Amino acid sequence: MRKVVIPTGYMASGSSAVTALIREFDGYCGVTGSQEFVFLHCPMGLFDLEDKLLFHNNIFASDEYLQLFYERMAELDHLKCWWPGSYQHYVGPTFMEDVDDFINHLIDYKMDQFWYMSERPNKKSMMVKKYIQAFLRRLFPKWKGWKPILNREGVRFAYPSSEKFYQCARTFLFRVIDAISKDNVILDQLLLPHNLYRMERYFKPGEAKVIVVERDPRDVFIQNKYFYTKAHVEIPYPQDVKEFCKFYRQIREMEKPCDHPDVLRIHFEELIYEYEKTVKKVREFLGVSEKEHTRKKEFFKPEVSINNTQIFALNAEYQKEADYIQKHLPEYLYDYPYQRVAVEQEVFTDE
Repeated sequence: MRKVVIPTGYMASGSSAVTALIREFDGYCGVTGSQEFVFLHCPMGLFDLEDKLLFHNNIFASDEYLQLFYERMAELDHLKCWWPGSYQHYVGPTFMEDVDDFINHLIDYKMDQFWYMSERPNKKSMMVKKYIQAFLRRLFPKWKGWKPILNREGVRFAYPSSEKFYQCARTFLFRVIDAISKDNVILDQLLLPHNLYRMERYFKPGEAKVIVVERDPRDVFIQNKYFYTKAHVEIPYPQDVKEFCKFYRQIREMEKPCDHPDVLRIHFEELIYEYEKTVKKVREFLGVSEKEHTRKKEFFKPEVSINNTQIFALNAEYQKEADYIQKHLPEYLYDYPYQRVAVEQEVFTDE
């Protein structure tokens, strides 16, 4: 069975290390590099469409939901300068065809009539209504004018059953995956820890293998505040340590529990300090033999990645904030087997 491997985490938690590691196994396609595939869980992505059509639908709302979903997929498809986008390159030229086919299979009825969401004015239509129509009414007093319709294709009605929606959604999802690769494929962030409870609706047992990576929040905070920010690639975490602890706990506690046999949870630090043991755990999870790990340490180099650990302990400037995180987020810390000693040159510098 072809496997879809999904490394994921909690922002800056080190899931790309798993992507690098699995690229070293025979038979796994990682041609997409560090690209993150967000079309399932992004705002008005597939999961939002699922919720809205199955749980928040009404007689007119489905038309708006389908339109918003289509617009978001179109942005992912053609916005080349948007880092999660450029699907024309990463997925292929058929992505929007698959989107259209998916939407068309969900639609039950199409009507030429319009409704209030189609008639809502935007700035351009207000100018038309205020000036042009006022002028035309002077010339033709009996003329009633026109409505500034935003979508002139009429209204689409979609009231799918759960069975129909998931059948159509699975077809759409696997067309996209097949367009990327028909081999075992690594799709970074296709799922997030917060929506793993949806797995069984979209994947049959064994089809997808999710590896959730977490990382010591002391390093997450220090690296983001003192290194990422200076490099202008900061992660949206608070940079006040008290607010960070509150925020971090909230995002971890809002996650719905998911005890699934196709989900493996590891620490980023385990890949470094317990390399052989953790690599074996990942291999067994994926059903990969030791002989199939033919490019060992070619992409994931623990001797280099170790410089991304215990950053909080290498500079006295960070100690007070690290101690605060240690006190307020103790259950998320990693138990290091030994303390690193600072070296002259670290991976992260001020340059």
